[in-house]
Amino acid sequence: MRYIKILFFLIFLATHLQAKAQSATYEISYGFFGAIGEATFFKEIVDNHYTIRVSAKPYGFAKKLSGNHQEFLTSKGIIKNQIYIPHTYTKEVKTNSKYKQNSYTFNHKQKSIIKNGKKRHHFYLPNDLLTLYFNIHHPHYRDAKRFYALGGATKTGKVSVRFSTSQDKTELKKMLKLPMDKVVFVKVWQSFFSMQLGEMMINLDKKHFPKEIYMKDAIVFGDIYAKLK
Repeated sequence: MRYIKILFFLIFLATHLQAKAQSATYEISYGFFGAIGEATFFKEIVDNHYTIRVSAKPYGFAKKLSGNHQEFLTSKGIIKNQIYIPHTYTKEVKTNSKYKQNSYTFNHKQKSIIKNGKKRHHFYLPNDLLTLYFNIHHPHYRDAKRFYALGGATKTGKVSVRFSTSQDKTELKKMLKLPMDKVVFVKVWQSFFSMQLGEMMINLDKKHFPKEIYMKDAIVFGDIYAKLK
């Protein structure tokens, strides 16, 4: 289901968190259907080794229609010079009737990624989808307009991130419900979005912690909206 994929972009919420361990839960609603699921985020740092986990699960009618479709992303690695460097990245999908897991191991010296301990991934990227959003404010990435990460576009890993300007305010006021301090637009090139370029609007507070996230949906039932519980 589309909303489950979208939840994973809530990892942007922790770009500037300073705590050694942090967790948050977001409620997801879809048009007039109301609340249909939730996403949880967890990050922990121990001696410059990090663990980041994001999970998404449905409830109510969405749980029944999806067969209790749940997804989990986990990234583990080190932090060096304030840059998150992934060592492993795991994606798990489970329903009432099936379970699937793909694990990726990074070899940054040889610029390669191994999938499930056997097959070499078809391209190398220095970030996974979770580490990317912690790294984009580092001076090394600051001037970039497009970013690339394992978990982004299928063939290239492409992801686009930009901060809102004064020209965006009129449109944003129609979509976001809470006061706006800073809004980030995220585009990812993936076929599961209703448009070729799926775009999300993430409303951050003054400490760069997301209060809400909004995505326009092409289907008649409404748009997708998430807020901190």
